[in-house]
Amino acid sequence: MTRTDSRGRFRYRAFGLDVASTLTFPELPETVVTESAEGDADVFVRIGTVPFDGETPDDGPAVTFETPEEFILLYDACRIAVSQGREIVVDPAPDATERDVRWTVLGPAFNFLLHQRGHLVLHGSVVAVDGRAIAFVGESGAGKSTTAGAFAAAGHRALGDDVAAIRFTDDGPVVQPGFASIKLHDDAAATLGGGLVPVTDGGEDTPTASSPDERFYRTADVDSDPVPLAAVYRLVDGDDVTVTPLPSVAAVAELGRNAYTVGTQQRRDEAILAVDRCLSVVESVPVATLTRPRRFDALPDVVSRIEQVVGS
Repeated sequence: MTRTDSRGRFRYRAFGLDVASTLTFPELPETVVTESAEGDADVFVRIGTVPFDGETPDDGPAVTFETPEEFILLYDACRIAVSQGREIVVDPAPDATERDVRWTVLGPAFNFLLHQRGHLVLHGSVVAVDGRAIAFVGESGAGKSTTAGAFAAAGHRALGDDVAAIRFTDDGPVVQPGFASIKLHDDAAATLGGGLVPVTDGGEDTPTASSPDERFYRTADVDSDPVPLAAVYRLVDGDDVTVTPLPSVAAVAELGRNAYTVGTQQRRDEAILAVDRCLSVVESVPVATLTRPRRFDALPDVVSRIEQVVGS
């Protein structure tokens, strides 16, 4: 049973943060709250009203903000205000399902909150190999989650799916682990094996909003300690498994394209911030193209190749 504090908030751990919430998140690990810490949390998630005077776009999600300290996210399932890297206010649409609201919070809302807390947040999946983080980026459908699932099935830790939260320390960039779930199609999960178990909602496993045969699968629990970033790989299709380093300028552009806040970069201050954070990564770790066949039977070769690179 999920523990709550004295104010009735559910308590979880995600991205190294203590999260107090009025919403339940079966995807997140629970936190036992001591009596002395009941009123403390890094992040507060609550249901509330999110005023918005503008026109909601018809062509998909959008983000707007007056200052970088507050973003307003406009999604079909809900409006969300993300403030000062500390608070997420969720205003559900009348016909929204609890699941769709929950996944909008766990995805876009947390992405912008981490951005406010100083992270470079990439649309990517991350695994730990020999204590070092490897991030995979690419277009939607490029196979990021399936690749991460292959590493998890081979015994490596999954640190984040769809979200690569990179923050900067005096010793270089590190990845802040998210939560122990990977979004996979059923055929991929069945092929990978490795003890992947569907995340349940009220005792039943439910499909994601994007596909009826895609759902979250639980992997081995992750701790909240940051993991040093070793490399970033852009996934592309090809005939063989090859690794090709990207020049610095191309690497910065690639990271910028895969940043979750790319839609805010039309503003000069956000664009400068994005370039600075991407450049900090490129100056510290290699960014390369990972070409591989898009077949399940090629995944062991991908895992082996990255293991070799990390171990060299």
